[in-house]
Amino acid sequence: MTPKNSLIAVLLAVCILLSGILVYDTFFAPLPVETPDQTPPSAAIPDNTPKSPKLVSQEKEFPGFCGSASFAACAGDSDCATAGCSGQLCVGVDDADLASTCEFRECYNKTAAGVSCGCVQKQCRWSKK
Repeated sequence: MTPKNSLIAVLLAVCILLSGILVYDTFFAPLPVETPDQTPPSAAIPDNTPKSPKLVSQEKEFPGFCGSASFAACAGDSDCATAGCSGQLCVGVDDADLASTCEFRECYNKTAAGVSCGCVQKQCRWSKK
């Protein structure tokens, strides 16, 4: 076999090999399996996380008292409650089980400050007795 014929034979073999790969990939290779998106849309996931009310310090209103209030809507004092480990939070009754860190600071003493939690102008907040 001459070198020219050898080169032709090698090229022919390469062509056959490549066409075999092309035929295999086209007709016999497994098709990729599409998996459906398993993540439900965010609207379908209920958010059961309890929402804490936004608390606002009333220290500027009552110097020496550092309690906070949620300013929750209310119709009367019975719609409001104290909460927090030291009773330093004035919130709506729906948030009466609201927890806080458990430390006592002298400025949490509502009796000494002369304030009480109640409904003032349709908002749960601290006010002078």
